[in-house]
Amino acid sequence: MSKAAPPSFRDRALLSAVRLLPRLGDAYRHEIEALGRPGGFDFTNEYFAGLDAAMYYALIRDLNPARVIEIGSGMSTRIADAGELGCGSFWMKRIA
Repeated sequence: MSKAAPPSFRDRALLSAVRLLPRLGDAYRHEIEALGRPGGFDFTNEYFAGLDAAMYYALIRDLNPARVIEIGSGMSTRIADAGELGCGSFWMKRIA
């Protein structure tokens, strides 16, 4: 009998993401919902929307990074700014 091959990096990363989603959703659901209220972030915009935007916000809140390099200057920057307000201050370099 041969040994089964260990899971690939991609498979391990996918499994980690699947485990992470519910935890981040539970932790930051109310904040994300508040961001999407009228006059707030438009999660249906055509540039950076839905789950991508929600996960970016939740990851910033959860990881509380010292630095963020933000490529762009539009919708993703608005989410990063909101995340920064929620977790304190970090250095953000914006590259437009």
